[in-house]
Amino acid sequence: MKLSLRFVLLIVALLVGVGASAGTGLRALTRLDRALDGVVKVDMERLLAITHARRLFRSMAMSERDYLLSTTADEQTELDKKIANGARELQEQIAKYAALMPSDDAPAIERIVQARARWIERDERVRSAARSNRAEAPALAALQATDPVSWEAVIGSLVNANEQRLAQQVQATHVVYRTERTMLLSVAALAVLCAAGFGYAIFTGIRQNMAQVLALNSNLEGLVRTRTEALAARERALRLVLDSTGDGIVGIRADGTLVGESSAAAERWFGNPVAGESCAKYLFPDDAKRQLAFALALGQLQDDLLPWELSLDQMPRRLSRGQLVLELDYKQVSGNADPSAPSALLLMRDISARERSQEAERDALEQQNLVAKLLADKRGFATFVSDIELLLQAVENPEDGRALRRNLHTLKGNVAVYGLNSVAAACHQIEDALEEPGSVPNFTDLANLGTLFRSKLRGLDEFLTSVERGGYEVAAGDYGALIASLRQRDDCEEILKMVEMWSWPHASERLARLRAEAEYVARRLGKVVRVDVIHHGLRIPPGYLESFWPTLVHAVRNAVDHGVETPSERAERGKPSQACVRLTTLQSDDAFVIEVEDDGRGIDGEALRRAAERRGQDVSGNASLIDLIFAEGVSSRTEVTELSGRGIGLSAARATCEAEGGSVRVETAEGRGTRLVFQFPRPRIQIEGSLS
Repeated sequence: MKLSLRFVLLIVALLVGVGASAGTGLRALTRLDRALDGVVKVDMERLLAITHARRLFRSMAMSERDYLLSTTADEQTELDKKIANGARELQEQIAKYAALMPSDDAPAIERIVQARARWIERDERVRSAARSNRAEAPALAALQATDPVSWEAVIGSLVNANEQRLAQQVQATHVVYRTERTMLLSVAALAVLCAAGFGYAIFTGIRQNMAQVLALNSNLEGLVRTRTEALAARERALRLVLDSTGDGIVGIRADGTLVGESSAAAERWFGNPVAGESCAKYLFPDDAKRQLAFALALGQLQDDLLPWELSLDQMPRRLSRGQLVLELDYKQVSGNADPSAPSALLLMRDISARERSQEAERDALEQQNLVAKLLADKRGFATFVSDIELLLQAVENPEDGRALRRNLHTLKGNVAVYGLNSVAAACHQIEDALEEPGSVPNFTDLANLGTLFRSKLRGLDEFLTSVERGGYEVAAGDYGALIASLRQRDDCEEILKMVEMWSWPHASERLARLRAEAEYVARRLGKVVRVDVIHHGLRIPPGYLESFWPTLVHAVRNAVDHGVETPSERAERGKPSQACVRLTTLQSDDAFVIEVEDDGRGIDGEALRRAAERRGQDVSGNASLIDLIFAEGVSSRTEVTELSGRGIGLSAARATCEAEGGSVRVETAEGRGTRLVFQFPRPRIQIEGSLS
C-alpha cells in the first residue's frame, strides 16, 4: 500500500475518532446542561423564592411589633416604609414561586396569598391605632395569631417539598453524568486504538522511504555544492562590478535599518555596515539631531503614503564627512516581500573634486566682482572695507547677544551687496545656530568670518593702500570749478575751502551703494524695481554717521522685500508693473535727513501685531506702529530666508540711528507705500558751489 494512501486512511481514522469523541462529548454536555438547568434554574430558584417569602413574613411581623414599641414619629415613619417594602417584596417572591411551581403547589400558594392580604389589612388597623395612641392596638395585633391559615406552616410544607424535589433532581443528574462519562471514554479508547494501528502502518512505510531518501542524498550533496560555488562566483562578480563604479551603495530595509551588504566605497567612508543597524546612525554617528531628521524623512519615504518623487524631496541630498563631500541618491526596490531584503538603495557619489572646482569658480567670480567694484569706485570700495572691518570688530567682541545679532545681520547684508556670497552664507549659518534654544556664540566661527573676508581681499591690498595714503580722484566738475575760480581770481580763502571739501565723500556715493543693494535684492526676488537717487549734491564730513550707514542697508532691503509687490500683484491693484524705491538725502536749517521710500503695499499693522504676539511681546493697547516695525525679532514673514524673516534688520537701523543722536519716523498708507525718515543733527555739509 502506498505511503500517501496510508496517510489518507490515518487522517480519515483520526477525523472519525475525533468526530465520534466530539459528538459523544457534545451529547453528554447537552444532557448534563439540561439536568443542571433543572436543578439550578427551577428547583433552586423555587426553593430560594419560598424561603425568602418566609423570611419576609417574619420580618414584617417583627416590624409591626417594633411599631407598637416606637416612641417617636420618625421611628414610625421608618417602620412604615420597611413594612411597605416587605409587603411589596413578599408579593414579588410569591409571584416568582408561582411561575416556577408544579400544579400540586397551587392550593398552598393561594392560601399564602390570602393570608398576606389579611395580614396587611390587620396591620394597617394596628398601626393606625398605634399612631392614635389607642389602647386597642395590642389587642388588634394579637388577632394576627388567630388567622385561620398558618402561613408559617404552609410555607414550611412547601420548603420541605422543594428540598425533596431538589435531592431527586441532583440524583438524576449524577446518573446522567456517569452514563455519559462511560460512553465518552469508550469512544475515545476506540479512536486511540484505530490511530495507533494506522500510525504503525505509516511508520513502517516511512522507514522504507527513508532508505530510498538516503540513497538520493549523496547525489544531491554534489549538486548543491556545485550550485553553491556557482552562486558564490556570481556574487563575487557582482561585488566586483559594484566596487569598480567607485560609488557607495548601501541597502536599506523597510524599517530604516541596514541590510548589512555594501560596496567597498561605502565601507571605506563609513565602515562595515551591521545588519539591523539604523541607517541614520550609520550616516550620522555623532549628530543626534541629524539622525532624527534623517530617520523621520526616511520613514515618510518608506511609508509610501505620498508619491516616491514627492517624498524624495525631503531627503538630504548632500553629506560632508571630513574632507569628503558626498552626493546622495535613493532608488526604490519593489517586488520583494521579504522584510530582511532591501526596500531601497542609498547611492553615494564622491563629488569632492567637483565641489572644490566649483568653489574655486565661486571664489574667482567673487574676486572679479570685487575688482569691478574697486575700479568703479575706489574711495567707495575703501569705505566699504572700512565699514566691514568695524562690523567684524563688533561681531568678534560683542557687547551682548542682541548687539551680536544686529551686527551679524548688518554684516551679512553689506557683504552681499559686493557679491561676497560665501561670507554672507557663513553669516547666515551662524544666525541659524544662534536661533537654536540655549545656544551661545561660537567665537571661533565669529573669528573665522574676519579671516574669510580678508582672504577675499588678497591682491587688492595695493589699491586699498593707495587710497589710504591720501590719493584723491577729482571729478571733472570740481576740477572745472577750480580752474574757473583761479581765472576769476576769486578769494583765496574761498578756493581753499572748496579744495578742502574734495576730501569729503559725496552723499551720492553712499546712496549709489544702497541702490546697488536694492537692485540686487530685486533680482533675487524676481521683482521689477526702479531705484531713484536724490542726493541734492550734498557732501558728508569724514566719519559722519559712520556706524549708521551700514545698517541703512536693512531699510533698503525691507523696502524691496516687504514693501513693493511683484509685477502680477501690482497689475491686480492697477499699478505699473515697475515699482519705485526712492533714496534721498537732504538738509534743513538744523537737520540732515535720509529717506527711504517705496510705492508698495504699505505696512500691515495687524500682521505686525500678530507677529509680535507670536514672539510673546505685549501689544495690548499702547504699542505704536513704529515700535512694532522696529521691535527686535518681529517680522511679518513666517519663514526665515537669506534675505529676511528674522526681524533684526530694522531694529539694528533704529538702534544705530539713536546712538548717533538721530530719530526715525514712519509714514505709510495702505496700497500706496511707506517712507522711513531718519533725521540727525546737521553737520557742516558742503553744497556744490557753497559751504554751509
